[in-house]
Amino acid sequence: MKDIKKLWVFIITISALSLALFTLFTWGEGQTKKVNVQVVARIGHSGDNSSADDPYLFSQIWSAACDAEGNVYVLDYKDVCVKVFDQSGRFLRKMFREGRGPEEIGVPYLAVINKYSNHLFVLNMYGTELKEFDLSGKYINVFHLPHQIGIFFDFIDKDRLIFINTKTDERIRVLNLRSMEFEKGLAKVEPVPSVVFAKQRFVIKDGILWTCHNDKTELTGYDFDSGKEVARVPIPEKYEKYVIDRGEDGYGAWEAARVRQFAQPIILNDSLYVLFTRWGWTSEKPAKEKSRDLSLYRLNGKRLEKVTDLPEGSLMFLGDTWQNRLILYGSDPYPQVKILEITE
Repeated sequence: MKDIKKLWVFIITISALSLALFTLFTWGEGQTKKVNVQVVARIGHSGDNSSADDPYLFSQIWSAACDAEGNVYVLDYKDVCVKVFDQSGRFLRKMFREGRGPEEIGVPYLAVINKYSNHLFVLNMYGTELKEFDLSGKYINVFHLPHQIGIFFDFIDKDRLIFINTKTDERIRVLNLRSMEFEKGLAKVEPVPSVVFAKQRFVIKDGILWTCHNDKTELTGYDFDSGKEVARVPIPEKYEKYVIDRGEDGYGAWEAARVRQFAQPIILNDSLYVLFTRWGWTSEKPAKEKSRDLSLYRLNGKRLEKVTDLPEGSLMFLGDTWQNRLILYGSDPYPQVKILEITE
């Protein structure tokens, strides 16, 4: 009887050790830890019983960016201003007003922090000029762009701008703001209606530029120096091609695009993730949005694996990231910014 008990103890011990070793040695082969998601701040409210100058009342948010301290800079397109909040959502200051003066802006598309200079850049006047300010809102410079920029842009150093390009077959281009010369073009792709890649973004990590083209369910990597494609990683999501709806009403002919999904690479805690958005539309023409659901994927070796769905970010768009935080903005049920913290 004692021998049988010893045998069972031996079997259980060996099984436990085998399971531990299996877990250890298969971690790099597609095993991805789940993450926890916490809403650390909500910025904005419905405006009920508040005054027009309430700092937490927005009209139409078009972008949200973070500085090195985690402060959030929210561009209100309709109110033509930038409002600044700390990382807990507390209002700090309001900057700019509508106009053509040095510390005024007009028809602003995006506000982006250059993390190399610690300056704020506002894409202004329908994307034809770029205004540079310090983080207090003091005017520094204005750049008249060689052609319109209307989608995502960022910086690779103090002077060079990298942006999503709508003018040529090179989807991503680098512009030197001092010389106003285009220095590099990457990612030649087949042309599609610009609305299809209106949410396209990119990140550069370890010399590789990562992006997700158009509405495709794949992540593509390019060697930033040579421009050569070096990786193509499928996103495990069903692909549904965009639809162009056409019709005619009392105002004449109209045309509208319906995008079913888009993906955006981001960096959280120095790891590469992809924020995936599924867009639901009604069947009528023109269709109306009925849902916008977000999921988070992480690059694990040569695979992208889902780590969590993000119901906390439903009906919201990506603004920026900071450390392990996602900054999202949306307009449903009212214009607001939400800060999500992602932890293992």
